[in-house]
Amino acid sequence: MGQQQHGTNIHHRPHHASSTAGVGAQNTTTATGTSNNGSGSSMTNMMMMMNTTQASIWMDEEYERVPIGSCMDEKLKVQNPYVFKDVYIENLMPRKAKQEETPEAIPSHWVMKGSKLLEFKNPWDGFKQPSTSDVFKFQREMALNKQIIPSNDELPQIKPNINLLNSPDMQSIRGDGAQVTWIGHSTFLVQYRGVNILTDPVFSDRCSPVQFMGPNRIKPLPITIENLPTIHFVIISHNHYDHLDYYAITALQKHHDPIILLPFRMKYDWMEKFYSEKNHSALSKLKLIELDWWKSTSFNVSMSTDKDSSERVESNFTFTYFPAQHWSMRSGFDRNEALWGSWGVQCSFVNTSLSDASQTKSQSESIENTSTNVCNTLELTETVKMDTIDSCQSQTEEANMNSNDNIKTYKMWFAGDTGYSKDCFTEIGNRFGPVDLSFIPIGAYEPRWMMKSQHINPDEAVQIALDIKSKKQISMHWGTFILTTEPIMQPKKDLEESLKQRGLDSSFFVTMCHGDTMLATSNESTRSVDISTHETVVEPVILTETNAVIEEKIQQMPLN
Repeated sequence: MGQQQHGTNIHHRPHHASSTAGVGAQNTTTATGTSNNGSGSSMTNMMMMMNTTQASIWMDEEYERVPIGSCMDEKLKVQNPYVFKDVYIENLMPRKAKQEETPEAIPSHWVMKGSKLLEFKNPWDGFKQPSTSDVFKFQREMALNKQIIPSNDELPQIKPNINLLNSPDMQSIRGDGAQVTWIGHSTFLVQYRGVNILTDPVFSDRCSPVQFMGPNRIKPLPITIENLPTIHFVIISHNHYDHLDYYAITALQKHHDPIILLPFRMKYDWMEKFYSEKNHSALSKLKLIELDWWKSTSFNVSMSTDKDSSERVESNFTFTYFPAQHWSMRSGFDRNEALWGSWGVQCSFVNTSLSDASQTKSQSESIENTSTNVCNTLELTETVKMDTIDSCQSQTEEANMNSNDNIKTYKMWFAGDTGYSKDCFTEIGNRFGPVDLSFIPIGAYEPRWMMKSQHINPDEAVQIALDIKSKKQISMHWGTFILTTEPIMQPKKDLEESLKQRGLDSSFFVTMCHGDTMLATSNESTRSVDISTHETVVEPVILTETNAVIEEKIQQMPLN
C-alpha cells in the first residue's frame, strides 16, 4: 500500500443540488472521504456529498460548488474527539469572473500603459525606491557586517509538540483564541476553529533563488512540511524569497494540497504545474486564488468530530488582501509586476458550547494507542471578490448574522513586509479593526536610509498595531535569517524599549521562540489577553492595568 498523503481530491457537484451556505448551516448528510494511496485517479477515491436540505441564497445558475477531500498522514493520527474527520469548505465566486478585467476606475496602485496593467506602485507619499547606487552601498555594508550568532539561551528553539498541533487546545476549537506556532521568520501555523492556516511558508535552508548561496538559517527548522497537521489554507504576502519558497509551495501541494491565497498576478506557472501534471488543470483556478487590494474571498467551513459525527463545528472564514508599503521582484526583470500586501482573516460563527471533558480525556491518552485514522473532506465553491472591505462580508454571512444574535467574530491580520505609512494603516484600522491578533514584522530595518520605506522598525511596528486597533501582536521577520545590519537580537530589545517608552505592557506585543506554540485568547468584555505557552519555561502572562492605555487609544480612534 502506498504512503498516505494529505492531498485533496475534487469532484464537481451536480448542478441541480443546492448549497449549504452560512454560519451554522445544518441538515447536511455527507459521505466520508477516503484517502489517496497513489493508485488510479485521485478523483475516484472520495464519495460526493449526497444530499443537502438547506438551500443557499446564492443561485445555482451563477455559482457552483466543488467538494475536495483530504486525509491526514497515517503516522500523525491522534485519538482526539476534536481532530476532525470531515471538513466542508464552501467558497462563493462567480463562474465567469475575469481576474484581469480592467475596472471602471483604475486603482491608485495600478500603473497602466494604455489599457494594459503594466505594474504596481505604492500610492502614498514618502515611499522611496532604493537606487542602484543605494543597493551597491548596502551590499558593501552587509559584506563588512560581522554578526554574532546568539546562544541557545539568548534565542532558544523548542521542538514542537506534534500531538498538540494535531490535537489543538480546546479553547482554539471553541473560538476563544488562536493556537499559534512560530516556525521561523514570517512562517506561522495558525489554528482556529479546526482550520489550519500557514503564513508565508519558507522551509528551505536559504531564502535565495539557489541553495548554495544567499542568507541561510541561523536556527534549523523546528518541523518539516510532512509533519505538519493537514494544512487547509496558505496565505502569501508577496514574492520575495524570504516569503515565497518554491520548495515549500511544491511540497505543500504534494503533501497537503491546500487552498493557496495569492497576491494579484502571482499565480506562477510552476504553481499550476502540480495540477497539469495530474491532468487536473482546472483545479488551479480553485486552489490558487489571486486577490487585489481590498478584495475578499469567503469560505463556510463545517466539520464533524471523531467523538460525535453529528456534532459539527461551523464557521465562516473571510480572507481579505490589504495594502502594505513594499515592492516585489522574483527575478531581475519583473520588478513590481506582482502585487504585495497584507492579509486579514475574519472568522464568524455561532457561539455554541463544546464540552471540555472529552478533550481533557483525549489529551491524557497516548498517541501510540490510537488505531483510528483521521480524514478530512473539504468542499469548495469559488468566491465573490468584493471591491471594498466595507462590503466584504458575504450575503450568506450577513443573512446568518441577522438571524442569530449569538454570532462571535475573531479577526487576525498578517502584515507581510512593509514600511510605515500612516494613511495605509489607519485606513485598514478604520475598515477592518478592531483586530484580535496581529502578526507584525520587527526585524530587517537597518540601515534606515536603505530600509525605512520598505521595512518598519520595532517602534513603527507598535504604531501600526495601534493604527489598526489591534489587541494582541506577535513578532515576526526576525531571528531566523540575517538580512540587514542590525544585530540579531536588536529587534527584540528595541521592541521592549518602545513598549516601555509608550507605557504599554510587554504582553501587548510578544516575541516567541522558534518552534513554540502559544494560545492567544481574548476576553472581549475587558480586552485583556492571556498567553499560555506549551513546553517552554515562559510563564503565562496577563495584561495589567496598563492595558487601559491601549483601550483608551482604541476607543478614541474613529471607526469609519
